Amino acid sequence: MIGDGDPDQGNGFASLLLGYGNLDSSLAASGPVANKSKETAFYFQDDWKVTSKLTVNLGLRYEWSTPYTERNNLVQFSNFTGDTGVAVPINVPDPNDSAVTLVNRTGNLLGTTEFPTSGHRNVPVDRNNWAPRVGFAYAVGSNTVVRGGAGIYYGLNVATNYQTPGPAFGGSNPIRFTTDNFDTRLATLATHSPADLLSRKVIRMENLRCGACPTTTLWV
Repeated sequence: MIGDGDPDQGNGFASLLLGYGNLDSSLAASGPVANKSKETAFYFQDDWKVTSKLTVNLGLRYEWSTPYTERNNLVQFSNFTGDTGVAVPINVPDPNDSAVTLVNRTGNLLGTTEFPTSGHRNVPVDRNNWAPRVGFAYAVGSNTVVRGGAGIYYGLNVATNYQTPGPAFGGSNPIRFTTDNFDTRLATLATHSPADLLSRKVIRMENLRCGACPTTTLWV
């Protein structure tokens, strides 16, 4: 909005009437994806009639959720224990005496981004999902039955990249409606593609490995 750089100025409706967008406006594009995931499960379940009044139901389920893969490998993974090869100093002074250092050593910075390979197309699969079930039905009287049960249940794997490619396979760039805090105008909502934005070719669609048109989003 006008005066957006000054917290004491600005009116969003006035900015709209004048054709100005927010200073945080941006143009973002990402290619379409062809994601696939698999859910696999096996189970065994049976009823055991302990007495004429008590029936116990026992079961065991084993399942695993395979995280999404993408047909053209337009995904990326976070390896939170990966070694970046960057060493950082760790210095912790004594809060009560600045002349005393409690910790003074160098540690490795962990956390890397990985890209798919032929043998590593998704994050690791959790194959430890054993899910027991137990239930019962007890006939208290001729017209009353008490039932209960419990079990362990697993949801879908959250390690997915559904409907959008990895950030490395898209692009975005801010749209500047002004470069001098609205002293002069560079663009308006009607002409939100100024010459400098087009000349920079911020988002190169040919680098997106897909066979369909990419998705473009304009934030104003």
